[in-house]
Amino acid sequence: MRSICRATLFALAGMLGACTMVGPDYQVPSDAVIQRTNAGAPFDLLDNAQVDQAPLPADWWKLYDDALLDRLVHEALANNTDVRLAYHNLRRAYEGFQMAHHAQEVEFGAAGSLARGQLSSESLALAEKIPVMNLADAGLSVGYQLDLFGKLKRAAESAGASADASAAALDAARITVVAQVVRNYLAACHASEELKIAEHSLGIQQQQLDVAKRLLAGGRGNEVDVARARTQVEMLRAELSPFESKKAAALYQIAALLARTPGDLPAAVAACNHAPQLAQPLPVGDGGALLKRRPDIRAAERMLASATADIGVATAMMYPEITLGASAG
Repeated sequence: MRSICRATLFALAGMLGACTMVGPDYQVPSDAVIQRTNAGAPFDLLDNAQVDQAPLPADWWKLYDDALLDRLVHEALANNTDVRLAYHNLRRAYEGFQMAHHAQEVEFGAAGSLARGQLSSESLALAEKIPVMNLADAGLSVGYQLDLFGKLKRAAESAGASADASAAALDAARITVVAQVVRNYLAACHASEELKIAEHSLGIQQQQLDVAKRLLAGGRGNEVDVARARTQVEMLRAELSPFESKKAAALYQIAALLARTPGDLPAAVAACNHAPQLAQPLPVGDGGALLKRRPDIRAAERMLASATADIGVATAMMYPEITLGASAG
């Protein structure tokens, strides 16, 4: 008996030792741009003083050193629906990875039931009444699937790569929202500054029109000077509307990104009349850092890794599966 058990254990150990993973192992394609020797070259080769080869920080909008802009960005990231949707998609993908990872472990199960009933004596052709009975049932089961061909491991690889792709999608949503907030905030500040300059020019031209009218009334001017000054006034007044429309459109965009109504924006946003400026050169890194920073490229690379692992899952499904189990009740 001992020899049989020992032989069984040796056979089981041999089967476990022979476990392999079918399907291709994922590798970054050799012709990928990131694999090229010039991928680490400087991004800007024109010696532009406005940019720097230093890596770009994650909170790059803080380079403007504007407290109001920082508050708008944080509020947009907290309230934007696209960011929330991408976040919940990431949570779902991570939970899928957890389930695929736990599938390689021993599974325990338990079940139980309790009932109280009475059988019909007539159905059993008995004259006496059958007493009421209490029926109880309980069971415990243990199961483990031998991953002989790496199906479970490949499935975990695929789920992990899909979770990474969802994380890249979340980064893409965050980057898009932050970029739109910064762009529209700067556009609103620039429009306010341009509007202020245009109103100042209009005031100066209005004064020249008043001077031309007084000279005409005093006999020292002429109608041509008055008409020319009036034309300049009207031309400058017509330039105010595009700046007002540009500012209003930027404020509406900010309100939409913050999930607010246009009238609910902080007063300081509309009052901004000077756009913040970078106090240092813009860090852009090298070409390789740019490729790694782009979430769409990261997502595509992770989806390729997930598809490669799925090939292993499909290949392993063509081989037999062995599951060890025991139950008691």
